[in-house]
Amino acid sequence: MGKKHAAYIQGLKELGCRPGELWQLRWVDVDFGSRTCNITPEKESRARQLRISAKLIGMLNTLSKKEAFVSVGDLDVFAKWFYLKRKKIAGLAKQSQDQEDWLQDF
Repeated sequence: MGKKHAAYIQGLKELGCRPGELWQLRWVDVDFGSRTCNITPEKESRARQLRISAKLIGMLNTLSKKEAFVSVGDLDVFAKWFYLKRKKIAGLAKQSQDQEDWLQDF
């Protein structure tokens, strides 16, 4: 997973906003000094300002700021990639649990 994807997932975890709202976050919406970001609503909710952790600020500081948006690319492509990775990890966890169950039965 790349740095941008890691920062995006951390942002979803911390901020609790909609995936599309975070995907549309621009660098001008992030205030590194006060550790806040301005979220533009995707649906009919209100715009809001949210606090960002030092961890997420650190992750954002490692990213290139050449583009206007923090996340670049197609959200649908990323969502499909994430779904497949999550499914693969869940399958590995189940396989590991099955092996543990087999060893306990032995």
